[in-house]
Amino acid sequence: MPRKQARAALLLLAVAAAAASAQLSLRAAAAAKAPAAAHKPLGDLEIDKPHAAAWEHVWSVALLQRVEMIQAKRAEALASRTGDAADGGEEGIAPLPPPLRLLIVGDSTMQHQANFLCQVLKAKCNMLTRKGCKNVPDNCTNKRLNVRVELQLTWACAWDWQKTAPPAAQNEATVFYYNCGLHMMHLFPARPFMEVSLSLDAHSMVRDSFVHAREQLGEGALLVWMTTNDIAEDRFTKEYNITASEWKTKEAADGLTSKCVDHYGPEVQAMRGVGATEGGWVEELEDWCRNGVLTGSGAQWLNSRLLKHIPNGVQILDGYTTTRGRPWATRYSDGRHYRLLRPIKLEQLFSHISRHFL
Repeated sequence: MPRKQARAALLLLAVAAAAASAQLSLRAAAAAKAPAAAHKPLGDLEIDKPHAAAWEHVWSVALLQRVEMIQAKRAEALASRTGDAADGGEEGIAPLPPPLRLLIVGDSTMQHQANFLCQVLKAKCNMLTRKGCKNVPDNCTNKRLNVRVELQLTWACAWDWQKTAPPAAQNEATVFYYNCGLHMMHLFPARPFMEVSLSLDAHSMVRDSFVHAREQLGEGALLVWMTTNDIAEDRFTKEYNITASEWKTKEAADGLTSKCVDHYGPEVQAMRGVGATEGGWVEELEDWCRNGVLTGSGAQWLNSRLLKHIPNGVQILDGYTTTRGRPWATRYSDGRHYRLLRPIKLEQLFSHISRHFL
């Protein structure tokens, strides 16, 4: 495609993306200004399927073009260094660009992003025809672009780095994209800690994961930590909604904190060992019980706590700011996954990739 046409296409995509965003915002504003009888609070807004499909369609086109541009530039750079085209080319066939590997590690928020990226990359998927996708895998390869997506779901952030293969080729660009915040928080008693011992050691586990990733993937790898999503607890239903409301009042929160400490105390004491100072672990557990709650304030507390332990050289993708104040982007009864904002996070990720590898 000629340069001018490519620029025009990108401009149209940018305008379309802005229009889709504005349309969603206008719908929210219109609902907010509706008569009292029809008024719905912002937290109760639902984006209908046609608008959600249009939004994802625009972003899927933009993301695919972004990946194509990155891989084309990497192929050009490799050719200029070696004097030859990238490996894989045959006469009359465009050569493959250097491999790009995205290792996406963590909880379901990361799984959702891997799934959307595979929707964009998989040739069999109908995402680009606005018909949506079904049964798209979380791990996929686009052979034409030489891009591979690998998802590793973790249990409470316990990443098994020893099962991760090192870069397969010298010119492979490897991305380690990591977050597991949802697995660290609780909504006691409705949603217990997944593994209280791992939550209490979360800062060291996250730090060590990046250290191991650097050792395993090499100095040239791009390491990215996504801050944990904001939690729109007003979207919770049933027991989650009741419990989240209780945690917002000081008197109830004090009582729930005490019960939480009593419930998990024996487990933490056994984990810390007989010689551990009781005051130390009790204070630590109380801090997590009181503040590590699956709410907006809990997500903010968790991010503030963990960011202090992210090693130098790790890039930050701010998932919290991206999702904060946007309850319309997460489904009613969910409040934490923000399906409609997946492509925006991936666009931010590919911005990091562009800066790092180009």
